[in-house]
Amino acid sequence: MAGYIGSKAVNLSTTGADINGDANIDGDLSFRDNDKVIFGAGSDLQIYHDGSNSYIDDTGTGQLLIRGRDAIVLEEIDSGDNYIYMQRNNKVELYYSGSAKLATTSTGVDITGVLSSDGLHVVKAGDNGQILIGSSTSDATLKNGGIAVPHYTNAEEDLFVISGQSNSTYSNVYIGGGAGGFNAATGVVFYTGSSTTAGAGGERMRITSAGNVGIGTSSPSQQLTLANSSSSKIQIKGHSASNGFFLGMDSATAVQLWNAENGFMRFATNDSERMRIDSSGNLLVGRTTLSGTDNTQGAYIFNEGALVAQRSSNVSLYLNRYGTDGDIALFRKDGSTVGSTGVKSSNNLYIAGSAANHAGLEFGTSQILPMRDTASFQRNLRSKPLAATATRCSASDSSAMSCFSLRSDVWIVPLVA
Repeated sequence: MAGYIGSKAVNLSTTGADINGDANIDGDLSFRDNDKVIFGAGSDLQIYHDGSNSYIDDTGTGQLLIRGRDAIVLEEIDSGDNYIYMQRNNKVELYYSGSAKLATTSTGVDITGVLSSDGLHVVKAGDNGQILIGSSTSDATLKNGGIAVPHYTNAEEDLFVISGQSNSTYSNVYIGGGAGGFNAATGVVFYTGSSTTAGAGGERMRITSAGNVGIGTSSPSQQLTLANSSSSKIQIKGHSASNGFFLGMDSATAVQLWNAENGFMRFATNDSERMRIDSSGNLLVGRTTLSGTDNTQGAYIFNEGALVAQRSSNVSLYLNRYGTDGDIALFRKDGSTVGSTGVKSSNNLYIAGSAANHAGLEFGTSQILPMRDTASFQRNLRSKPLAATATRCSASDSSAMSCFSLRSDVWIVPLVA
């Protein structure tokens, strides 16, 4: 059936109505479930409700454009809370339960709350890809920022990873803890790879919950522990040093203090030098120069083996043997012992040759005892002949002192009473 409404043709049929021209409807236009409002010659845009959900389907070519002059807002129907707020020449905001969580700005994006992501790839052209975390206000106030990861127990605060803090007096970086509202790390582990394709790499350093630092070991027992399968060394270099100074171990038992430069090594206590090893290997104690017997207090051992000890108005050398009697010092020539000095009978000092049939002296109480092969002859030396078997010295000897020969090659001049 065809007809006109005003000047507009209207065709009615059993399947619908065709209106040639504009239609002005004063009232509701109702569609049943799954009945669609269809636009386009190819049914390109369809709006309908299926009984459970409502749909806007753009099934044709081209773009679906939603345009507004000042702003476009998606709202919750009952509370009026925003889902999305889009303002012309300004921000776009995403909301959660009525609160904006993400907003675009002229320089990027502001996120309110925690960002959880399976990965993060940041590229900032011209600035080497920096990431700014924390407050971005332009005023001169305390700024904080940091990174945390969820705790394995959901009820616990997140695990603190790293943060920074800046104010008018300092700018600090904190790793593993130091911020309220988070759990501190029980260990900090550092990895490196042996090549650019090393994968997970290997552990190089660790800080334990006790504060011990381990390099080359995952279980340091001291405040600083270095470990290596072959040798462990610390190298210290001055500003112009080639190799510097090494402290370490070459094996399980060999310890090294190694100056690789042409200079001395100093040892100090109470902020004063006490000992040094000069560049030639001479050891100096209590002094800093090597100049022979110069009446300067101190001691030194030459690298060739000589020992010099000097002390003002006091003993320069103590040798003490305790326990049994015997040698206190041995004297050697070409590696063989030629003599010794020691103690016999608890208090008697002796000086004796070590070779067979060589003589010596033992100093007893008010007497000097001749010795041979470290054994004493029990004869006293006084200002008279020792015995009838003694042979008198030649007549040319001083008549003021008696001289006796106990053997042809051993001569004794007795003490004057």
